[in-house]
Amino acid sequence: FSDFILLIITSVYFLFTLNSSMSLIGENISAENILFRGEFITWLQSSVVSSGRFVPFSNTFNILLFNITDNLTYFVFLRVIILLLNFYILKKIFYHLKISKYFLFAVIIICYNHAFLNGQYITSFEGDISLLISILFYIDLKRSNRKASIHEHFFTIFLMIFLLGLKESLFGFFVIYTFLKIFFFKNDNLLIKFSYVLVLFIYLCFYYYFSFINIDLNNIYGSQNNEASKLFDISKTSLNYIISFPLLFFMSIIIFTHLMKNFFTREVKFLSIENIYFISCFGYLGVYVFLNIFAFRYVAPLYFLLLPLF
Repeated sequence: FSDFILLIITSVYFLFTLNSSMSLIGENISAENILFRGEFITWLQSSVVSSGRFVPFSNTFNILLFNITDNLTYFVFLRVIILLLNFYILKKIFYHLKISKYFLFAVIIICYNHAFLNGQYITSFEGDISLLISILFYIDLKRSNRKASIHEHFFTIFLMIFLLGLKESLFGFFVIYTFLKIFFFKNDNLLIKFSYVLVLFIYLCFYYYFSFINIDLNNIYGSQNNEASKLFDISKTSLNYIISFPLLFFMSIIIFTHLMKNFFTREVKFLSIENIYFISCFGYLGVYVFLNIFAFRYVAPLYFLLLPLF
């Protein structure tokens, strides 16, 4: 019953924050005007390839619903369902790690930050990423100490492919994820590890064919070139993320310190699945830092991974 009340409160809170930005209540607004503006209706072609974008699965959930109705209310309920399912998976993660007594604090921390408020809107993909990466994390946690079943393996590959098609920054995440699983994780067999490499290779081929050969070097990823040094840009963007999310930075320092202490005191150099996900988060955020791109919503998926780890 307490879980049900928590979900209701979270839903109401989300609807109020959404209404504050879009004025949903009491107005008849076309979903097409807010979601697509005439340029994101065709699935698999919602990428500005000239700037290096390659997001063929962006707006997938919205487009599937858009084919049924143009009523904005349905889209709002879709986002609520995705959000509640995300918190449900997060709670499963907390129960699996035997830290369920901290779940309420995690919900409060997630809801009350800029990343959540900017990443859960209808036109953002970070809400979808948060859900899918949480599901992937939960599956990996469940099979970290046993042999993976065939359906779990295929579902993991499916999630990797879908996530890569939502945001290019997930490539940085999965490169580190795959590298660590190959060399520092003992439970997955060689065929599973090879399949991760194959997915990344195929993604690179598609990215090269659809985006890389069309890139405008003066407008990479929508960020105009400037005359500042690359080191200065990286330092400035990193500082922006640290100042904007001090709690996340503090948690990362604590987790990193714990990881280093355990890793260097072990005779066998293997990493747990929790440590692999923590290190992979740097690959995800590192893409934005390297490209000198800052936005609050980009950090939203990290909360769903780092909070249970912390």
